[in-house]
Amino acid sequence: MPNRYLSPALQGLGAVSLTAPLVGVEAQIYDRLWNAILDRKVRPGTKLSEDEIGAAFSVSRTVIRKVLVILEEQGIINLPANRGAYVAAPTPEEALEVFEASRIIARHVVAELAAAPERLGAEERARLDAHYEMQKQAAAANDYHAMRRLVVEFYLLLALLYGNKTLAAAQERLMMRGAMAITLYQEHLVLWPPHQAHRPLVELIYAGEVEKAVAHVDQLYRTTEASLRLAPHDQEIDLLAILTADDGPALQISPKA
Repeated sequence: MPNRYLSPALQGLGAVSLTAPLVGVEAQIYDRLWNAILDRKVRPGTKLSEDEIGAAFSVSRTVIRKVLVILEEQGIINLPANRGAYVAAPTPEEALEVFEASRIIARHVVAELAAAPERLGAEERARLDAHYEMQKQAAAANDYHAMRRLVVEFYLLLALLYGNKTLAAAQERLMMRGAMAITLYQEHLVLWPPHQAHRPLVELIYAGEVEKAVAHVDQLYRTTEASLRLAPHDQEIDLLAILTADDGPALQISPKA
Protein backbone atom coordinates (compact mmCIF):
# COMPACT_ATOMS: atom_id res chain seq x y z
CA MET A 1 0.00 0.00 0.00
CA PRO A 2 1.49 3.39 -0.89
CA ASN A 3 2.56 5.22 2.23
CA ARG A 4 0.18 8.11 1.67
CA TYR A 5 -2.71 5.95 2.96
CA LEU A 6 -3.26 5.64 6.69
CA SER A 7 -6.21 3.28 6.69
CA PRO A 8 -5.51 -0.47 6.62
CA ALA A 9 -8.96 -0.83 5.06
CA LEU A 10 -7.45 0.19 1.70
CA GLN A 11 -5.05 -2.72 1.58
CA GLY A 12 -5.76 -5.19 -1.19
CA LEU A 13 -8.36 -3.02 -2.92
CA GLY A 14 -6.21 -1.90 -5.81
CA ALA A 15 -5.75 1.66 -4.54
CA VAL A 16 -2.17 1.63 -5.85
CA SER A 17 -3.40 1.36 -9.44
CA LEU A 18 -5.50 4.51 -9.10
CA THR A 19 -2.46 6.75 -9.42
CA ALA A 20 0.04 7.19 -12.20
CA PRO A 21 2.27 4.14 -12.82
CA LEU A 22 5.23 5.43 -10.87
CA VAL A 23 7.82 3.22 -9.20
CA GLY A 24 11.00 3.66 -7.20
CA VAL A 25 12.14 7.17 -6.45
CA GLU A 26 9.45 8.68 -8.69
CA ALA A 27 6.76 7.10 -6.52
CA GLN A 28 8.58 8.30 -3.40
CA ILE A 29 8.62 11.89 -4.67
CA TYR A 30 4.94 11.69 -5.61
CA ASP A 31 3.93 10.29 -2.23
CA ARG A 32 6.08 12.76 -0.27
CA LEU A 33 4.60 15.73 -2.09
CA TRP A 34 1.09 14.29 -1.76
CA ASN A 35 1.58 13.84 2.00
CA ALA A 36 3.10 17.28 2.49
CA ILE A 37 0.23 18.99 0.66
CA LEU A 38 -2.54 16.99 2.32
CA ASP A 39 -0.99 17.49 5.77
CA ARG A 40 -0.82 21.25 5.07
CA LYS A 41 2.95 21.37 5.50
CA VAL A 42 3.04 22.79 1.99
CA ARG A 43 0.10 25.11 1.49
CA PRO A 44 -1.79 26.01 -1.68
CA GLY A 45 0.05 28.66 -3.69
CA THR A 46 3.49 27.62 -2.41
CA LYS A 47 6.28 27.51 -4.98
CA LEU A 48 7.97 24.11 -5.20
CA SER A 49 11.71 24.43 -5.70
CA GLU A 50 12.92 21.78 -8.11
CA ASP A 51 16.45 22.26 -6.73
CA GLU A 52 15.23 21.39 -3.22
CA ILE A 53 13.27 18.39 -4.46
CA GLY A 54 16.33 17.23 -6.37
CA ALA A 55 18.51 17.64 -3.29
CA ALA A 56 16.01 15.73 -1.14
CA PHE A 57 15.99 12.69 -3.46
CA SER A 58 19.30 13.03 -5.32
CA VAL A 59 17.59 12.93 -8.70
CA SER A 60 17.73 14.92 -11.92
CA ARG A 61 15.29 17.57 -13.07
CA THR A 62 14.02 15.12 -15.67
CA VAL A 63 12.75 12.79 -12.95
CA ILE A 64 11.28 15.68 -10.96
CA ARG A 65 9.48 17.12 -13.97
CA LYS A 66 7.89 13.75 -14.75
CA VAL A 67 6.32 13.66 -11.29
CA LEU A 68 5.33 17.33 -11.41
CA VAL A 69 3.61 16.92 -14.77
CA ILE A 70 1.52 14.05 -13.37
CA LEU A 71 0.58 16.13 -10.34
CA GLU A 72 -0.42 18.97 -12.65
CA GLU A 73 -2.61 16.62 -14.70
CA GLN A 74 -4.35 15.68 -11.45
CA GLY A 75 -4.97 19.32 -10.54
CA ILE A 76 -2.71 19.23 -7.49
CA ILE A 77 -0.02 21.63 -8.75
CA ASN A 78 0.28 24.27 -11.46
CA LEU A 79 3.15 24.55 -13.93
CA PRO A 80 2.90 28.02 -15.52
CA ALA A 81 5.30 28.44 -18.45
CA ASN A 82 8.82 29.42 -17.38
CA ARG A 83 7.73 30.14 -13.80
CA GLY A 84 8.35 26.87 -11.99
CA ALA A 85 5.88 24.73 -10.04
CA TYR A 86 3.27 25.87 -7.53
CA VAL A 87 0.82 24.00 -5.33
CA ALA A 88 -2.59 24.61 -6.84
CA ALA A 89 -4.67 27.24 -5.05
CA PRO A 90 -8.29 26.77 -6.09
CA THR A 91 -10.41 29.90 -6.33
CA PRO A 92 -13.66 29.95 -4.34
CA GLU A 93 -15.57 29.15 -7.52
CA GLU A 94 -13.25 26.23 -8.32
CA ALA A 95 -13.56 24.99 -4.75
CA LEU A 96 -17.34 24.85 -4.98
CA GLU A 97 -17.11 23.08 -8.34
CA VAL A 98 -14.76 20.48 -6.82
CA PHE A 99 -17.11 19.83 -3.92
CA GLU A 100 -20.09 19.59 -6.26
CA ALA A 101 -18.32 17.04 -8.47
CA SER A 102 -17.17 15.02 -5.46
CA ARG A 103 -20.66 15.17 -3.95
CA ILE A 104 -22.20 13.82 -7.17
CA ILE A 105 -19.84 10.83 -7.11
CA ALA A 106 -20.47 10.24 -3.41
CA ARG A 107 -24.24 10.39 -3.89
CA HIS A 108 -24.06 7.86 -6.73
CA VAL A 109 -21.79 5.47 -4.85
CA VAL A 110 -23.89 5.64 -1.69
CA ALA A 111 -27.13 5.15 -3.63
CA GLU A 112 -25.78 2.09 -5.43
CA LEU A 113 -24.38 0.53 -2.26
CA ALA A 114 -27.60 1.14 -0.32
CA ALA A 115 -29.67 -0.25 -3.20
CA ALA A 116 -27.77 -3.54 -2.97
CA PRO A 117 -26.29 -3.78 0.56
CA GLU A 118 -25.73 -7.49 0.06
CA ARG A 119 -22.68 -6.61 -2.05
CA LEU A 120 -21.04 -5.57 1.22
CA GLY A 121 -20.18 -8.95 2.66
CA ALA A 122 -18.22 -9.81 5.78
CA GLU A 123 -14.89 -8.74 4.30
CA GLU A 124 -16.18 -5.39 3.07
CA ARG A 125 -17.90 -4.64 6.38
CA ALA A 126 -14.72 -5.55 8.23
CA ARG A 127 -12.88 -2.95 6.14
CA LEU A 128 -15.43 -0.29 7.03
CA ASP A 129 -15.19 -1.28 10.70
CA ALA A 130 -11.37 -1.07 10.58
CA HIS A 131 -11.56 2.39 9.05
CA TYR A 132 -14.09 3.49 11.68
CA GLU A 133 -11.82 2.28 14.48
CA MET A 134 -8.89 4.19 13.05
CA GLN A 135 -11.00 7.33 12.80
CA LYS A 136 -11.96 6.92 16.48
CA GLN A 137 -8.31 6.53 17.46
CA ALA A 138 -7.35 9.66 15.55
CA ALA A 139 -10.18 11.60 17.22
CA ALA A 140 -9.19 10.33 20.67
CA ALA A 141 -5.62 11.47 20.02
CA ASN A 142 -6.85 14.86 18.74
CA ASP A 143 -4.81 14.17 15.61
CA TYR A 144 -6.36 16.71 13.26
CA HIS A 145 -4.15 15.84 10.30
CA ALA A 146 -4.91 12.12 10.58
CA MET A 147 -8.63 12.86 10.83
CA ARG A 148 -8.52 14.98 7.67
CA ARG A 149 -6.65 12.25 5.79
CA LEU A 150 -9.10 9.60 6.93
CA VAL A 151 -12.03 11.66 5.62
CA VAL A 152 -10.46 11.57 2.16
CA GLU A 153 -9.82 7.84 2.53
CA PHE A 154 -13.39 7.15 3.73
CA TYR A 155 -14.91 8.34 0.45
CA LEU A 156 -12.18 6.57 -1.51
CA LEU A 157 -12.96 3.38 0.40
CA LEU A 158 -16.67 3.61 -0.40
CA ALA A 159 -15.92 4.05 -4.11
CA LEU A 160 -13.54 1.09 -4.11
CA LEU A 161 -16.05 -1.10 -2.29
CA TYR A 162 -18.61 -0.08 -4.91
CA GLY A 163 -16.16 -1.50 -7.44
CA ASN A 164 -15.66 1.33 -9.91
CA LYS A 165 -11.97 2.23 -9.97
CA THR A 166 -12.49 5.04 -12.47
CA LEU A 167 -14.89 6.77 -10.08
CA ALA A 168 -12.58 5.96 -7.17
CA ALA A 169 -9.61 7.60 -8.90
CA ALA A 170 -11.68 10.68 -9.73
CA GLN A 171 -13.00 10.86 -6.18
CA GLU A 172 -9.54 10.63 -4.67
CA ARG A 173 -8.28 13.53 -6.79
CA LEU A 174 -11.39 15.59 -6.05
CA MET A 175 -11.14 14.94 -2.31
CA MET A 176 -7.47 15.96 -2.40
CA ARG A 177 -8.36 19.23 -4.13
CA GLY A 178 -11.24 19.68 -1.70
CA ALA A 179 -8.81 19.34 1.19
CA MET A 180 -6.66 22.05 -0.39
CA ALA A 181 -9.71 24.30 -0.69
CA ILE A 182 -10.53 23.70 2.97
CA THR A 183 -6.96 24.72 3.85
CA LEU A 184 -7.55 28.05 2.12
CA TYR A 185 -11.14 28.86 2.90
CA GLN A 186 -12.47 27.04 5.97
CA GLU A 187 -12.34 29.17 9.11
CA HIS A 188 -13.94 26.75 11.55
CA LEU A 189 -14.03 22.97 11.87
CA VAL A 190 -17.32 21.29 11.00
CA LEU A 191 -18.62 17.71 11.26
CA TRP A 192 -16.02 16.91 13.90
CA PRO A 193 -15.06 14.26 14.73
CA PRO A 194 -15.78 12.79 11.29
CA HIS A 195 -16.43 9.22 12.39
CA GLN A 196 -19.55 10.36 14.25
CA ALA A 197 -20.92 11.67 10.95
CA HIS A 198 -19.73 8.79 8.80
CA ARG A 199 -20.95 5.86 10.89
CA PRO A 200 -24.66 6.69 10.55
CA LEU A 201 -24.14 6.83 6.79
CA VAL A 202 -22.66 3.33 6.81
CA GLU A 203 -25.56 2.04 8.90
CA LEU A 204 -28.07 3.54 6.44
CA ILE A 205 -26.26 1.76 3.60
CA TYR A 206 -26.40 -1.54 5.49
CA ALA A 207 -30.12 -1.02 6.09
CA GLY A 208 -30.78 -0.40 2.41
CA GLU A 209 -32.17 3.08 3.10
CA VAL A 210 -31.29 4.60 -0.27
CA GLU A 211 -33.04 7.96 0.07
CA LYS A 212 -31.91 8.52 3.65
CA ALA A 213 -28.32 7.52 2.87
CA VAL A 214 -28.15 9.87 -0.11
CA ALA A 215 -29.71 12.68 1.93
CA HIS A 216 -27.17 12.07 4.71
CA VAL A 217 -24.09 12.22 2.47
CA ASP A 218 -25.56 15.22 0.68
CA GLN A 219 -25.94 17.04 3.98
CA LEU A 220 -22.37 16.20 5.01
CA TYR A 221 -21.07 17.80 1.84
CA ARG A 222 -23.32 20.83 1.97
CA THR A 223 -22.37 21.52 5.58
CA THR A 224 -18.71 21.56 4.60
CA GLU A 225 -19.39 23.73 1.56
CA ALA A 226 -21.32 26.22 3.68
CA SER A 227 -18.30 26.56 6.01
CA LEU A 228 -16.00 27.88 3.29
CA ARG A 229 -14.93 31.52 3.47
CA LEU A 230 -12.44 33.67 1.57
CA ALA A 231 -9.46 33.60 3.89
CA PRO A 232 -6.22 32.53 2.16
CA HIS A 233 -3.03 32.74 4.20
CA ASP A 234 0.59 33.06 3.11
CA GLN A 235 3.24 31.05 4.93
CA GLU A 236 6.94 30.43 4.39
CA ILE A 237 7.96 26.76 4.40
CA ASP A 238 11.22 24.80 4.27
CA LEU A 239 10.49 22.37 1.43
CA LEU A 240 13.85 20.57 1.68
CA ALA A 241 13.32 19.82 5.39
CA ILE A 242 9.77 18.62 4.81
CA LEU A 243 10.70 16.24 1.99
CA THR A 244 13.71 14.76 3.79
CA ALA A 245 11.98 14.29 7.15
CA ASP A 246 11.57 10.59 7.90
CA ASP A 247 8.06 10.81 9.30
CA GLY A 248 5.84 9.22 6.64
CA PRO A 249 2.20 10.28 6.44
CA ALA A 250 1.07 12.42 9.41
CA LEU A 251 0.94 10.37 12.61
CA GLN A 252 0.68 6.64 12.13
CA ILE A 253 -2.40 5.33 13.93
CA SER A 254 -2.31 1.59 14.44
CA PRO A 255 -5.56 -0.35 14.15
CA LYS A 256 -6.71 -2.15 17.26
CA ALA A 257 -5.97 -5.84 17.44
